[in-house]
Amino acid sequence: MNILISGVAGFIGMHMVKAYEGHTIVGVDNLNPYYDLKLKEKRLEVIKTQPDFTFIKADVCDEASMENIFNSMSFDVVIHLAAQAGVRYSKKYPLEVFQSNTQGFMVIATLAQRFHVKTMVYASSSSVYGHLSEGPFQETMKVDQPSSVYALSKRVNELCAQTLSHQGMTKFIGCRFFSVIGPYGRPDMAYFKFSHLASLNQPITIYGDGSMKRDFTSVFDVCAMIQRLVEQSPSFEPHTIVNLGATHPVSVAHLIEQLESFLQMKMTKQYEEASSIEVPLTHADVSYCTSLIGEITLTPFEESLASFITWFKEDKPYAYLDPFID
Repeated sequence: MNILISGVAGFIGMHMVKAYEGHTIVGVDNLNPYYDLKLKEKRLEVIKTQPDFTFIKADVCDEASMENIFNSMSFDVVIHLAAQAGVRYSKKYPLEVFQSNTQGFMVIATLAQRFHVKTMVYASSSSVYGHLSEGPFQETMKVDQPSSVYALSKRVNELCAQTLSHQGMTKFIGCRFFSVIGPYGRPDMAYFKFSHLASLNQPITIYGDGSMKRDFTSVFDVCAMIQRLVEQSPSFEPHTIVNLGATHPVSVAHLIEQLESFLQMKMTKQYEEASSIEVPLTHADVSYCTSLIGEITLTPFEESLASFITWFKEDKPYAYLDPFID
């Protein structure tokens, strides 16, 4: 297949390129400095030598640049992962996050339709479920009370996809990601940030009392599920939304305990009041996804965390990355 993947210097994007090795891939990224670019450059080093992979530095919000890319090759699949990340960041910079995420989506989605791309997968988020305190979360639940502008932007993208799906032949698949974890992860995610700060002998900040729970999901599982969704997409409705999660949430306190064990160090902890944008729980129900793609073996949390720690110990990102500051 010919595949366009946006956000290839990002965490999931890099792994998505590796998962599709053997196919012809055009990867797009604007190398946004939301966190230290040295990590994005490291990820690109991993994938730039992959056969039939071409990297183009471009912004998905730039319609002219994206149109040139769609003109350059006939794509069978588009996997749109590029976005301005960060729930907490969106509280500080709501206009930037909303505009980047919604405009970027619309540019890619409308071009996918115009150029007759068969399938477009796009990144949504578990954050669209808002302040639900009981799980698991199902795709049929109401998601009309997003708790952050980031969540709002992802929900808007889902509504845009629903509208566009009636206007062309492209199949849209929205993936609600649940706290993805693994090698080369994002430095603003708790597991990475805590490990980084502790390795520099700096205190970690816990928002709330550590009881918040997250459904940490292996990046390798996410990539495998996306591949199977693409394979089965000809039989899907014009627009499909699925949860991609591990189904077993763990508390922040337990995450810290496991990190201390794996890293063999005690973390200095400081506590701050949780923001209103912090949700108490994410918990995926993936039964709808498995009804579409068949049963999947999901990686347990400890194994997913261990894969990150193995990379962290080998690569030592704390030696070359600036700590992520909210």
